[in-house]
Order: sequence, then C-alpha cells, then structure tokens
Amino acid sequence: MKNVVGSTIAVIAIALLLFVTPQYYIGLTQWTRSQSEALSYTRELIDTVIDTRQLTEDMLNDYSLSLSSTTEYYKYTITRKVKCVMPDPKTPGQTYSTYIDADDITQFNQGDRIIVEVKSVGVNSAQLISTALLGTTDVSDRFRLVGRVR
Repeated sequence: MKNVVGSTIAVIAIALLLFVTPQYYIGLTQWTRSQSEALSYTRELIDTVIDTRQLTEDMLNDYSLSLSSTTEYYKYTITRKVKCVMPDPKTPGQTYSTYIDADDITQFNQGDRIIVEVKSVGVNSAQLISTALLGTTDVSDRFRLVGRVR
C-alpha cells in the first residue's frame, strides 16, 4: 500500500506545512505591523508640520529613528508644494490655482501641502525564506500621505 513517490510527496508536504508556511504568515504579520507603524509615524510627522508650520532637523531625525525601529527598511521623500495663482492663458482676465514644488521644506505657509512618500526598500527574513521556498511575491509596498498646512 505504500510507495516511495507517495511517501516523498507526503514528507515534502509536511515540511512545507510545518516549517515554510508559518514563516510566510510570520512575514505577512511583520509586514502588516511594520506598514501600520510607518503609516502612524508618517501621519504624526505630517500633523506636527501642519500644526507648527515648520519641519526641523530634530523632527526629521525623530521620524527617521521611528521608521528604523520597524521590522522593514524604508526610504522616504518629503515634498513641499506651494499654491500659486496663475493667469489663465485661455481666458483673459481669469486666473487658476496650481501647486508647484518648493526647494525649502523647513518653513511652511498657510495653504502649502506637505507630501511624504514612503517606500519599502527590502523584505524581512521570514518573507525572504517564504519567497525562496514557496515562490511567493514580495509584499513590499509604498504609500503617500498628504497634508495641507493650516
């Protein structure tokens, strides 16, 4: 009733279910928690900039330290967009509003927008193991949060 092929497939299936699949779920759980923490830290930074109208070196250092405390590796870019009123070339006498990028991200004015884009750089060890053994795709992601200065 037993054959070598069936026993080999059973041993491989047992190894996958006992060792590899838990690693995959551990990796997903770590990624989800890390994304949630990164979103929270980013929202906190944007709220502080909205309230104080400035982005200091200490705030950037605290934000970088917070992101580095997660289980994922993140890279972020901060952009300041300034509202400009431009004359409308299609209809004389009319204007339109647009936002343009500003070089100085330390001082914000009322109506400016702060955009923080966070990108996951790598994967954690559990995701690396599951990707190698199961062939799953990486769950690394990016997100962008925007706030308007009051």
